[in-house]
Amino acid sequence: MISPPLSRPGRGKPPRAAIWGALLLLGALVLLSRVPFLAEGYGENVDAWRVANAARVIAEEGRYEASRLPGYPLHEAACALVYRGGPIALNGLSAVASACCAMLLAGILRTLRLRLWWLGALAFAMVPIVYVNSVTAKDFLPALALLLGAFLAALNGRFLLAGACLGLATGFRITSCAAAVPLAMLLVARFPVASRTGLVRFLGTAAALGALSYLPVFATYGSGFFTFAQNHAFPDVSTIVARGTLEVFGTVGLAGVTAGIAGILWQRRISAPRRPEQPASAGGELGAAETIAFLVQLALTVVMFTQLPDQAGYLIVALPFVVILFAAFCHRAFLWIACGLLILSPFAEWRPPARVSPGAILEDRSHRRETSADIRRFLEFAEMLPGHLLILVGAWEPEIRATTAARDLRHRYLYLLERDHLEGPAWEAASGVAFASGTVRQFNRRVTGLDPATVGAVDLQPVAAAWWRKQQANP
Repeated sequence: MISPPLSRPGRGKPPRAAIWGALLLLGALVLLSRVPFLAEGYGENVDAWRVANAARVIAEEGRYEASRLPGYPLHEAACALVYRGGPIALNGLSAVASACCAMLLAGILRTLRLRLWWLGALAFAMVPIVYVNSVTAKDFLPALALLLGAFLAALNGRFLLAGACLGLATGFRITSCAAAVPLAMLLVARFPVASRTGLVRFLGTAAALGALSYLPVFATYGSGFFTFAQNHAFPDVSTIVARGTLEVFGTVGLAGVTAGIAGILWQRRISAPRRPEQPASAGGELGAAETIAFLVQLALTVVMFTQLPDQAGYLIVALPFVVILFAAFCHRAFLWIACGLLILSPFAEWRPPARVSPGAILEDRSHRRETSADIRRFLEFAEMLPGHLLILVGAWEPEIRATTAARDLRHRYLYLLERDHLEGPAWEAASGVAFASGTVRQFNRRVTGLDPATVGAVDLQPVAAAWWRKQQANP
């Protein structure tokens, strides 16, 4: 039993039209906040450009190509449908998904009869890692929107709908299937009679849609498709902690999370002598079953992140459940503070000793512009070089491929130089090998075990830097 009701004592329930109006306003605010950032390429992360390249192949060549294994087939197909709209279209899919996430989270908070549902959902949408990824071509937000749809359906006893949403979410991002455990827990706890046959429908629907989604991946790559690329050295503990805290929330948002935790502790302290039937001042408490299910979802997300802590974005799926737990157990005054700081967090950062700097979304836009400018300058320089080179460019390769798909380039630009590249027609036709920087050389050596310098590769960085200085001196 979840208490107390949404409405304040002495007031009736808000009319359905008012609720829908509030939800639509929430979605519109979230979506409009994304508009100024949609046109800045496909994202700072290299995977976003891989999605764009895969979408182009699917759209123009009519064959499936994974952006990276194990494949994200439904997301790649959705992007292929709007590929010709460029960054605004692909990033726009994530932006629309983020608005849907906020509205679905608000629906979950209402279903659980928790107060500040509108503010809590808005706070989630503004968390820096959510905001940044909602204006990229990545799959995090579309997958999460379907996953939240599954949780909302489960809370309302919609077994088939919950299974359909989970299966589709798996087709967008395969790790979504882990949510089957907490979803099943919710269904059994809230609808014990119906769950006897309902669980079969739920799991069967989820498994069928998830499996069907991956047929193109299996047909293209065979049974070995289920793998995750690990091109980066496993980070140390301090990096993992920073990636899971500061990179997710920023300093201002982390202060908001601290306020939320403090509010939970304060609420526990002041409500210790409270009789069970008395409501908590935050607006209600989850039942034990719901609390455990949401904690299981949080734990699964954190465990998966610790196994491959390459990106803070992997933790996005945990954030709605942090908001739910705050809304349930945090003291109301602290909850207002926590939500306010989270809403401010993408726009401002606090740097010691006492300096306010642009927040994550503004820095992300700046970094995207700088990276694209660096790539354009490098291409302008490299394409003037004689011959037909194999040029190792590392993480620049997907962006180069995406931005030059309609051009005939003099040279071939590689993400990594592997031993397979050292034989065959491409190697025989190449007049030489080069790498864009010492960092790229070290990356190649660590990932493939091959040092480009041992096959005569030349470092272009000092030459390119000298050329650029000359260009600036003689515009």
